[in-house]
Amino acid sequence: MRVVFMGTSSFAVPVLEAIIKSRHKIKAVVTKPDRPAGRGLYTMASSVKGAALAHGLKILQPESLQDAEAKKAVLEASPEIVVVVAYGKILPSWVFDEVPLGAINVHGSLLPSYRGAAPIQRVIIDGQPETGVTIIQMDEGLDTGDILVQSKIAIGDEETAGELGTRMAGVGAVLVLELLDRAEKGTVSGKRQPEEASYAAKIEKEAARIDFNKKPKEIHDLIRALNPYPGAYAVVNGKRLKVWRARVVEADKQGIPGMIAELDATGIDVMCGKGSLRLLEVQPENKKSMTAAEFAHGSRLGIGDMIE
Repeated sequence: MRVVFMGTSSFAVPVLEAIIKSRHKIKAVVTKPDRPAGRGLYTMASSVKGAALAHGLKILQPESLQDAEAKKAVLEASPEIVVVVAYGKILPSWVFDEVPLGAINVHGSLLPSYRGAAPIQRVIIDGQPETGVTIIQMDEGLDTGDILVQSKIAIGDEETAGELGTRMAGVGAVLVLELLDRAEKGTVSGKRQPEEASYAAKIEKEAARIDFNKKPKEIHDLIRALNPYPGAYAVVNGKRLKVWRARVVEADKQGIPGMIAELDATGIDVMCGKGSLRLLEVQPENKKSMTAAEFAHGSRLGIGDMIE
């Protein structure tokens, strides 16, 4: 089949790579325009653009698909179907109406649960034991289209959003190839989503700060959910400290939330609302990631000191 692929983030790359290796043909790749990034504001291309360049594919980077030139460029590729994965832009109705088989979308949740921008992060924050991948026939709503296929995925107790996303993208790639084969034979059918939906709003930066008044598992889930982006953080001596990995401590210690209760070669135990959390991997401001023990030694932290 002739495919136009729309995607931006790294979550989309395994699906793109799988289609490239299949007998189906990518006629064009649509991704977000390059953006300034970092302190030097150097221009950064999307992960999808990098993969497309490596395979010599035609790349389109419109500011908006509402633009007449963008529409013309997509339709000139003569796609039979559009595959959308983590594109990050709203699609106009012409994509559904003027492409013969419309558009399918790979979404990182068991829809209708966790519609929206951050399904993988939100499901971990909520402490859920499982999630999944859903492919829908897109319509003009937010993740509201008919369900074409779903696959459940168990979430590991220590798994980060980045690790889970990698697994989910692999599952999505397999499902997309199966659907393209079925679509070619005209055997794809969908079912309407149940009415009871939940939403996974984008993670705002202020939500990334750790509140040690919460239970250790809640904090642990936040840390996992925000790894690798944007990173959960606390403040030590007025400076931001990102926390990349931690572990819930079963021992029953007493102390003020945020107080260091124990230090050793494996990490830093910090008191929480009920119980404590062991920080394992951290990153001080303007420095590389390191073990929590290395940070404690370099910062001369001791039992009774506070992490806010």
